[in-house]
Amino acid sequence: MRVHGTFHLMLALLLAVAAVGGSAPLRGAELSTDQSDLWWNPEESGWGIQFAHTGNAVFATMYVYGPAGQPTWYIATLEPQPSADTWSGSLIATTGPWFGTVPFDSALVRERLVGTMTWSARSVESGLLTYSIDGVPVGKTIYRQPLWQDTFASEFPGIVEMTVCGVIGFTGGVSVWIKAIQGEGKLTVTAPVWTPDQRELTACTFVGDYSQLGHFGRSRGSFTCKDGSHGEHTFTEVTVRKLGWMRLWSALLTANYSSGCTQTVILR
Repeated sequence: MRVHGTFHLMLALLLAVAAVGGSAPLRGAELSTDQSDLWWNPEESGWGIQFAHTGNAVFATMYVYGPAGQPTWYIATLEPQPSADTWSGSLIATTGPWFGTVPFDSALVRERLVGTMTWSARSVESGLLTYSIDGVPVGKTIYRQPLWQDTFASEFPGIVEMTVCGVIGFTGGVSVWIKAIQGEGKLTVTAPVWTPDQRELTACTFVGDYSQLGHFGRSRGSFTCKDGSHGEHTFTEVTVRKLGWMRLWSALLTANYSSGCTQTVILR
């Protein structure tokens, strides 16, 4: 496993470290977990909502059925609220010209304020959506909708940051290589992380299950390290992104050591 020293990217300077043991890794409006995804309630297939999260705002497009059973769309621009990972805004219904009209006449588009919407993320993969339409209140727990399982089997450059046994720390963005081996419903990851005393990096192997949650993946299982450390782990927000010519593997790792120490490691 190769360690390349400090990774001099502006990205590393902007990252914050999660509260130890928390399921939503980055708190506050600016550094909240990306809410962009298709969301649904598996018990209500046919109803759904899509979030596009950019900066502090979350744009929502909701497709439901009206009183007469007709398909109806609503939109909302949700802004961050004082409560962590909560956004609210006005809910609007729109009508306009037939889609086959050429050219499309935007002057015929009409907007009508019908109520409000609030989204409260409870974890990476679920949250509470409440809204009202013309005085009818609705509230439901919804989940990221899986469409396609991502493939992570490869070796990637990344950055390691961490909290240290209850004390939030920042490693300066140490560059590492992360290796992932993926099977059906399984994920094995080899990556160097800081030892519990934060004195050096130690190579660890994490073996767990794998499930797809929208554009994020999640894995839970056990791990062992070359320094003798071992315990249980959870990966959340597992994803692969492209930065220039490189593909970067990223995830939030919560490691619960057998000694009772709990650490949160960000792999970027």
